[in-house]
Amino acid sequence: MSEYYQAPNSPGEFDDFIITVTSNALADGQSVNSATVRIYRHGAPLCGACLDFEVTKNARFTNGAPCQSVPTDECGRATVFFTDTVAEDTVVICRFKDAIGFRSSTFVGTDIDISVEVWVNNAPGNSPSGNQLFYRVFNVDTNQSVAGALVDFTVSGQATLSPNPGITNHEGIFLLSVFNPTAGTVLVNAQVRGYPNADNHTFVTYSAVLPQYSLTAEVLAERPDGATPVIYRLVDLSTGLPVPGQRLRVYCGQGATRTLLETTSPTAEDGTVTSGYYVAYNAINHMLVVMDIDDTVNYGFELRGRDQLLP
Repeated sequence: MSEYYQAPNSPGEFDDFIITVTSNALADGQSVNSATVRIYRHGAPLCGACLDFEVTKNARFTNGAPCQSVPTDECGRATVFFTDTVAEDTVVICRFKDAIGFRSSTFVGTDIDISVEVWVNNAPGNSPSGNQLFYRVFNVDTNQSVAGALVDFTVSGQATLSPNPGITNHEGIFLLSVFNPTAGTVLVNAQVRGYPNADNHTFVTYSAVLPQYSLTAEVLAERPDGATPVIYRLVDLSTGLPVPGQRLRVYCGQGATRTLLETTSPTAEDGTVTSGYYVAYNAINHMLVVMDIDDTVNYGFELRGRDQLLP
């Protein structure tokens, strides 16, 4: 028998208001359970009555909605069919005027599991694209992909996810991006909703954020003593701030004939250091300044001597 409720002020016009349901359909979004309601009034079937049905939780009627209205047939019966994507108990509710009937229906899980392929790993900390993981939800027995599966994610530390939860596409696949503000290791936990045994736990790593520097040289006018000052300036491109405390190497010449002239004093608080050079009459010197700890940070320039002799 169904659970049945009738409002206290109802005239009690129904002899029978019965709901029967089927259970144990697979929670695959395609297999169906059904509910049939039968109404009798004064001993005869109540034909043409419009009954309002509702299912709870993740269940949906075959029209894709959680609610559906169906008229009774000549036998006083109305039947609805519904699916679910989660292994769970759902309640079928039927309303007609002041009467409400309800029954529980069960959807059972298939043997589902989830796998992962780390598509991008070792992204820099604070990377705007992060690490990326492809998840696939599948039937263990048939290896068939499971579309529309809900996957919940959690992560360790300060990492964040996008998006969460995930829904697998028609191929049973979902792409997850994981972001972390610093270098280190992050644990990513995946759980297929409704399937306690379908889970995955994967570590991804984040590399240190290497600063990017800009090194420039500004050649000033020759001083009265004949030296030509050059101001070297070192800037952190990620912040736009000067970089103090770094030594620079200065070379003269080109290719194999390049000669180390000096290693400058460390850059000051404003990221600069100044050196002076005596340039021969009418000479052109090819110069290269290099950051001591990273010679990929460099800058080339020319020092030109006077084109006329001073009296």
